[in-house]
Parts: sequence; C-alpha cells; structure tokens
Amino acid sequence: MSVSITQSAKETQKLAAKLAQNCRGGEVFCLSGELGAGKTTFVQGFAKALGIAAAITSPTFVLEKIYPIRTHSTVTRLVHVDAYRIGTDATPPLDLTDHLNDPHTIVLIEWPDHLSSLLQNVEYNNVTFRVVDPGEREIEIKEYYGQWRVAAGKRSHRA
Repeated sequence: MSVSITQSAKETQKLAAKLAQNCRGGEVFCLSGELGAGKTTFVQGFAKALGIAAAITSPTFVLEKIYPIRTHSTVTRLVHVDAYRIGTDATPPLDLTDHLNDPHTIVLIEWPDHLSSLLQNVEYNNVTFRVVDPGEREIEIKEYYGQWRVAAGKRSHRA
C-alpha cells in the first residue's frame, strides 16, 4: 500500500504516469472517490504516459472508451470505464469481461462498486481518492485484491 498527497491536477497526473510506466498488461485499476476527487485526471496522466494523445474525458454516458496503444511493447489497449450510470451490480458492457482477461490490455474503472459482482473474481489494484482541501488529494494505492492475479502475462488463481 502507498499513500501520496498531490497538490494539483498536474501532480495527480504525474503520479498516474509513474504507475503506468510500470505496467506490462493485464492490470486492472479500480478508481474510487467522490465526484471531482481526481479519478479522470488520474486516467489522463496514465493514458499520456502510455503514449495516448487523444483527449481523455470521462465515459459517463458511453460507459467505456477504448484507446489503442502503439508505443508499448506489451500493452495494445487502454480501456477506461465509468460505471457511475450503471446501477449497482447491473449488467456491465458486454466486452468488459474480455478486456479484464486480456494480458495486453490495461483497464481503469471509475465507480467500481457498481461492478462488484463482475470484479469478485478479478485481481485488481484499488486506487482511492480523497479530497483533503481544494486542489489537494490523498491517493491511496492498494495492490491485488480479489481472488485472481496476473502472473507471467496470464491470469492465474491465487494459491
């Protein structure tokens, strides 16, 4: 577990970029926090670090956006999901399960509590955002929740 304090959107993006640079594919990040806490800002920094030049906005109304990655040796796509408009434990986008099981994809999910039944068998990194003051965020990163893990480029059950 690690806890960081960021003083601006730019610092939040830098933290995300540092995390993205260590990814090899197959990672899932669940982003939790109140509205305006910095989840989409975090995704923007993460995507930029992976070479995505497109403007990153929250996919609230389309549920997910898929961004191809051409500059990484093992990651070919970033999937950004915003489950805010999905009812708790409602049916997720049909292809999300495929993305969660793809060792060449990184998935970032805002409002993951709305997809808890889908995530119960997925190992993920939990990133929690707390507003400390205007402009200041506490970001806590906990690794590997759930029953499954990514090992050697494929998913395996945790012993």
